Amino acid sequence: MKTINRLASFTKADHRYVYLGTSVIAALGLVFSQRNPTPLSFLAPTGVFQDCLWAILWAWLVVSAAALVTKLMHWNDYRETSPFASERFRRGARLGSYVVVTIAAIFFIDRCVMSFIDWCG
Repeated sequence: MKTINRLASFTKADHRYVYLGTSVIAALGLVFSQRNPTPLSFLAPTGVFQDCLWAILWAWLVVSAAALVTKLMHWNDYRETSPFASERFRRGARLGSYVVVTIAAIFFIDRCVMSFIDWCG
C-alpha cells in the first residue's frame, strides 16, 4: 500500500525536468514508430490515427525545445518570467507527459513487441 501511495504522489507531483525527461521518451517513441510494422501491427491499418500519435510526439519535442530556449534566455529569473514555469503550464506539462509516455508505449508494443511475437510465431 505504501508503494502505491508513493507512486500516486509521484505521478501527481510537478517535476523539475519533465520536458527534458519526457523528450527522451518522445524521441524513443519516434524511433519505434519508424520501424516497419509487421502483419500483427494494430497501428499500421489505422493510418491517420498513427500519424496523429506521431505528430503529438513531434509537438512535444517542439514545446520542450521552446521551454529550453526560454530557460536559457531567462536563466536567473525563469520562475518569475517564463510562462512555462506557471502553475497552468506545469499542470499541462504533467498531463502532456502522461500522453507522451502512453504514445511511446503504444509504438513500442506495436513495433517491438508485435514484431517479436511475429518472429516467434
